[in-house]
Amino acid sequence: MLTEFLTFGLIMLLGAMLPGADFAIVTKNSLLHSRKAGLYSAIGIVAAMGIHMTYCVLGFAVIIRQSPWLFHGIQYAGAAYLCYMGINLLKQHDRNTLNIKGEVQRKDISPEKAFRQGFICNLLNPKATLFFLTIFSAISTSHSDISLNILYAIEMLCIALFWFCTLAYGISHPIVSGWLNRLQKRLNGYSL
Repeated sequence: MLTEFLTFGLIMLLGAMLPGADFAIVTKNSLLHSRKAGLYSAIGIVAAMGIHMTYCVLGFAVIIRQSPWLFHGIQYAGAAYLCYMGINLLKQHDRNTLNIKGEVQRKDISPEKAFRQGFICNLLNPKATLFFLTIFSAISTSHSDISLNILYAIEMLCIALFWFCTLAYGISHPIVSGWLNRLQKRLNGYSL
């Protein structure tokens, strides 16, 4: 059981680390707004993961997996939200202003908005839905004890919270953000 626990934990960590919509929203909010906005986005992501885990632990994953119209509906809603998020990101890029040094000025957003962005991003992310359906399908075939499924869910939520908070903290660190600002200036210089 310990081996299985560590294996699923490693799979969760690698899944969380993969670049995707969750990674992008935490990075964007940490860089463009503040570390606090990135942390609230991370908490929102983990709260949405809690919903994914809840329906998986309660067995609704089987219903979703066996109902093509429901599964495709979730995928289409997620794809529509990702498109919406991408369009807003492109629009927001035009609204950012540069200070005298050529750095992007940060505009703070409310913790509620940052949380909501992270929550909706993960909840409607088709990759997250598929990931948790796959993980919990593998877990449920190895045993049927609901208390173990809850333990796996808690483990995965803790790992995700650790990863995304670490990402928000690291990406907003002055050394990292300074390096990214210099890189952005170089890239902007080449695009002229």
